[in-house]
Amino acid sequence: MSVSRYSSTETYWTPPVTPPALTTLRSQIGRRWVWMSILSVLVFFATYIGLVRTPLGQYMENAALLGAQQATQGEVTDALDNLDVISVTSLCVVMVLLMILGVIRRSWRIAAAGMFTLGASAVLAEVLKRFVLPRPDLADIYQNNTHNSFPSGHTTIAMSILVALLLVVSYRWRGLVMLLALGWATSIGAATVTARWHRLSDTIGGDMIAIGMGALVAMWLLGHHAIEERTSKVYPLRVVYVVFLVVVGVGSLAVGLMLGIGTMANFGVLQEVATSYSTGVPAQLTAHLDPVFNDNMYLAAQSLALGLSTLSALWFWATFYRLGTAAP
Repeated sequence: MSVSRYSSTETYWTPPVTPPALTTLRSQIGRRWVWMSILSVLVFFATYIGLVRTPLGQYMENAALLGAQQATQGEVTDALDNLDVISVTSLCVVMVLLMILGVIRRSWRIAAAGMFTLGASAVLAEVLKRFVLPRPDLADIYQNNTHNSFPSGHTTIAMSILVALLLVVSYRWRGLVMLLALGWATSIGAATVTARWHRLSDTIGGDMIAIGMGALVAMWLLGHHAIEERTSKVYPLRVVYVVFLVVVGVGSLAVGLMLGIGTMANFGVLQEVATSYSTGVPAQLTAHLDPVFNDNMYLAAQSLALGLSTLSALWFWATFYRLGTAAP
């Protein structure tokens, strides 16, 4: 019996090796989400320390709650209607939608990424609020103001829904998702202030949890080769929309800062606090007795909540510039 022998040209299967250039590219892409996760944690705890754990921070936010009492019944009703959209039922519906979108895109990783972003963000916000981050009573100028509300669960869920959709939908439809969902997601933070459910710090904390969790999930997708580079033509309408959102976000932020700082300066709050720190005598802040002060602080808090939510969403969207999720 003869035995055939392979020639020297026979080939053997070898495991695929990622080219060094591709490895370097993935490392460069991953840095943007590393920095986002780090900065979101820093902003989260800076907000907690500055606005929740200091007398001045609590004073400003409690004055905004007093000012929110001057909102019209129509404004409060609209805010409550927006907030009522977020419920256990709607959360389950969105979870199913994310799963279906992942199935359509033939990737369980994409479906899991969206569902985990939403679920983990909501759970983390509740755990931190109920068990980890207390709110001491440092500036009692509002009835029942000591209830802990940091971070806002509603803001976290609204922003994490937007982040999860950006992770799940294809590159082609991402701009449309931003057009349809961003306005609602960013308005929830301002609505919680109008309804007197939450303070400005609560909305900032919720935004940071959502984009921070989204950044971690994006790094996980990148590590499993589920993110790829995309090239496409420039869409003028999308550019106009992004510019409009930047103007809205930066403008709202600037108006909120100028109104808040200017109001405190005009009513002598900043001077009293500075004197208190220099002399060691606690400041006797009484500006909240003036309805104008409270109303201005409420408007400043609303403007800041809208601006920061808008810029947070744009920041996360910008990290996916020329990138899209895809089945490995």
